Amino acid sequence: MFSIVIPTMWKSEYLAKMIPVYEKSNFVKEIIIIDNDYVNKLDLSIYNKIIYYTEFKNIFVNPAWNVGYKLSKYKLILANDDIYIPNLDEVLKLIDDSDFDIIGLDWIKKENLEIRKIDEFQKNGFGCFMYVKNYNMIPDDFRIFRGDFWLFKNTINRGILSNPLLGGEIGKTRKSDSEFYNIGVNDLEIYDKKYKILE
Repeated sequence: MFSIVIPTMWKSEYLAKMIPVYEKSNFVKEIIIIDNDYVNKLDLSIYNKIIYYTEFKNIFVNPAWNVGYKLSKYKLILANDDIYIPNLDEVLKLIDDSDFDIIGLDWIKKENLEIRKIDEFQKNGFGCFMYVKNYNMIPDDFRIFRGDFWLFKNTINRGILSNPLLGGEIGKTRKSDSEFYNIGVNDLEIYDKKYKILE
């Protein structure tokens, strides 16, 4: 069974399409919504698997992942709110049958549903749908960028998932406000100054 952790500001229309898919999945036990814009939230009352959490402000994606991990009770999936995975049960079964410590997403569509072993971090969409076996708390320094990279660097057996049925729009929330990009750039600078020496 899986816990799906989804930080959101409700900017993408794909979350409303994806929540019912999570709800119906035989592999999903709980859907943890971390609400970073509670004024604009969807009506979630019709769903049985949702655990709703908000601090009534934007705590940003990486701190939200930390919160979601603490709330989760099952195998952890960190998911963006701007992706659509119609074949979710197939994807989760493939992850469940694998022995990777972390599995990220390959945003470039491939012909086959598969997980490949990788050694180098894949920058394009890796953290959009990510299984993490042994979660390593993301430093408070990083709010938007470097969270998926941090989790990747703190694991050994790494994989990447290709899904020919993947849909959505990567980075919808980040692209909605230039300030989010500036915060992300600051995250990168902090990493280079404070943490890169640890690599």
